[in-house]
Amino acid sequence: MTIDREPGTEFSYSGEGFVYLQLAVMNLTGEPLDQLVRRLVFEPLGMNSSSYLWQDMFEARVALPHNAEGEALRKNKPQSGRGNAAASLHTTAPDFARFMMAVMNGTALRDSTAAAMLTSQIDVDSNVTWGLGIGLQDNEAGRSFWHWGDNTGYKAYTITYPEHGAGVVWFTNSENGQSILEAMLGATVGGEHPAAEWLDYEAYNSPSRAVREALIATYEEQGIEAAMAEYHRLKNTEPAEAFDEFLLNSLGYRLLRADRIDDAVAAFELNVAEYPDASNPYDSLGEAYLVAGDTVRAIVNYEKSVELDPDNAGGIAVLERIRG
Repeated sequence: MTIDREPGTEFSYSGEGFVYLQLAVMNLTGEPLDQLVRRLVFEPLGMNSSSYLWQDMFEARVALPHNAEGEALRKNKPQSGRGNAAASLHTTAPDFARFMMAVMNGTALRDSTAAAMLTSQIDVDSNVTWGLGIGLQDNEAGRSFWHWGDNTGYKAYTITYPEHGAGVVWFTNSENGQSILEAMLGATVGGEHPAAEWLDYEAYNSPSRAVREALIATYEEQGIEAAMAEYHRLKNTEPAEAFDEFLLNSLGYRLLRADRIDDAVAAFELNVAEYPDASNPYDSLGEAYLVAGDTVRAIVNYEKSVELDPDNAGGIAVLERIRG
C-alpha cells in the first residue's frame, strides 16, 4: 500500500481504508467482522434485519439491483468469510435509521468519541467537512451528518440533524437512484444541501439527461446515423449546459456494452470531433477501436489521449500492453 499524502492534510474517500480498519479491529478482537458488529451494534440497537453475510431471511425481501436501462442485475450474496466493511452490509432503511439515531445520541460511545465523530477533521468543500468516518454539512438548519452509497445497481443517501432530532434514510436499487437525490432532500428535510452539490449527481430532470434519452430513443428507432443527426439538431435547440464530452461518451459505452461496436465507434468519433482538446474522448475511442480489433487506430488515439493528459495512467498502461 502506498500513502499518497500526509494523514490529516487532504480529504480522499477510500472504501479500502475501511477494509484496513476492519482488519485492524478483527486482529485486536479476534472476531470476524459480522460476529463483532452483531455483538456490538446490530443486537444492542435492534437491527434484526442487518448482516455483513447473506441470510436466508433476505431471499423473500431482497430488492434486485438494476442498471441505467432498468435491467435487473445479478445480486451478490456473500455467504461465507468475514464480511466486507466497505461493501457487504445488507440492511433495511428502518434498521439503518436505528444506527443513525445511535450516532446522533452517542449510544454506547464515550462522550469524547461521540463528539469527535461529529467534529470536522478535514475540509472537503464549501460548508462540507469530514468527521470520523462520516460527512458533515453546515447550512441554515445547523450541522448535519450524512453519508452516501454508490455501488453498481444500488444508490443510497442518509442525513441527520442532531439539533432537531430529524433525519432521513433512503435506499434505491437502480443506477439512476441518485438522480432523485436533490428532489428527495427537498421533499423530506428541505433547505440547501452543499453536500449534495459537492456529490454533483445528474438530476432526473437535467437537460443533459433529456438530451441523452432523446439520442437513445432516436438510435433505437432509426439507427446511429439518425442519432448523430439528432445530436446536431438538439445542439441548436437545447441549453448549452446539456452538452459536454461525457454525453456522447455515455452513449458510446452503452453501445459498446451492447456489442454494437461499429455504432459505438461512430459515437466516440463524433465526440472526438466535438472535443478535440479533451483527453477522455480519445481514450474512449481508443478502447472502442481495440474492441473492434483495430490496434493501429487504438494506439493512435491512446497516444493522443496521453499527449493531452500525461497523467492518464490507464491509457499509458494500455499502450504498454498492446505494444508488447
